[in-house]
Amino acid sequence: MASLLKVEGWVFFYGGLLAEICSIEFLGNLPYDGSMGNAAAKKFENVEDLIKLLRLEPLPREGGYIRQTWSTPYGTAIYYLITPGSWSAFHRLSHEEIWHFYAGDSAVQFQLFPDGRHAVLELGCHPEWGQMPQVLAPAGAWQSTRLKKGGRWALFGTTMAPPFRDEDYEHGEIQYLMEEYPDVREQIRSFACHE
Repeated sequence: MASLLKVEGWVFFYGGLLAEICSIEFLGNLPYDGSMGNAAAKKFENVEDLIKLLRLEPLPREGGYIRQTWSTPYGTAIYYLITPGSWSAFHRLSHEEIWHFYAGDSAVQFQLFPDGRHAVLELGCHPEWGQMPQVLAPAGAWQSTRLKKGGRWALFGTTMAPPFRDEDYEHGEIQYLMEEYPDVREQIRSFACHE
């Protein structure tokens, strides 16, 4: 069972994305089979409808779809959506970035650290399956995020403090990363290619 809310015609898990709220209506406890990230994913079979509703724009170079939702001298926040054909390519930032899973199918974030270590983290709404609703991408670590096989879309928020600036972004060249991290060469390649 899942406690669900209706927010401006959207349906989310209790505690899900509650930005830009006009009204909230409790829908009660409904059966949920866990086949999608959450109930919002079932509403948006066509991801283009969600992209339009949230006013997301394609993000050049990195991939995915984006809209900045908050910007102050202290921090920034965005909506960020990935699909099978457009995901977050390898890049690194000068400051920490916190990823928040909002809706859709689960995704995998691959992180490469300056000391040669790596991490594979799954973002999603099922902690009992090892998924995490929030992930930290450390400053200076290479990161790439894509859907798990079979996924259709995933919506995140990311937050940075201090705020994001264009000069904080460095795009990752796959050949360079495979040479720097030879032990995970094939994993790096899999994040660079469509499956």
